[in-house]
Amino acid sequence: MINSPQTDFSTEQLQAINHFNGPALILAGPGSGKTAVIVNRILNLILNKHINPSNILVIIFSKAAALQMKERFDKLSFDKSYPVNFGTFHSIFLHIIKDSGLYPELSVVNDKERKKFFSIIIKDIWNIDNPDISLINSLSNSVSLYKNSDYKRFE
Repeated sequence: MINSPQTDFSTEQLQAINHFNGPALILAGPGSGKTAVIVNRILNLILNKHINPSNILVIIFSKAAALQMKERFDKLSFDKSYPVNFGTFHSIFLHIIKDSGLYPELSVVNDKERKKFFSIIIKDIWNIDNPDISLINSLSNSVSLYKNSDYKRFE
């Protein structure tokens, strides 16, 4: 274990921190120390197993969780700025697609851009100059529902 303020790791947590051969999947409930285990494991791989930090990829579900884990890792490593890759599934895959060279200008539409896009559609199709936000949200939700459903039922 490296520089960790937490010293009371369980046997299973220490096993995960010290695991070296092959990938590791950490599954546990809220508040069980997953983040502490993962950030300690990353630092252990870098300092004790001499793994190049840029070869470490940490994929987390939410952007907030990814930022928090990176922050905790940086604090644990005394802000040495190891180039470990932290991100969400979406952000990592977006980078992979952009790095492939096939779609270098690809970007994700944010909520503000999505609302502006649907406002333009509503104005152009239904001649409503200032559509109500509920109409914009309804149209957006309908598109999402269609995309996430069995397309055949809408035929």
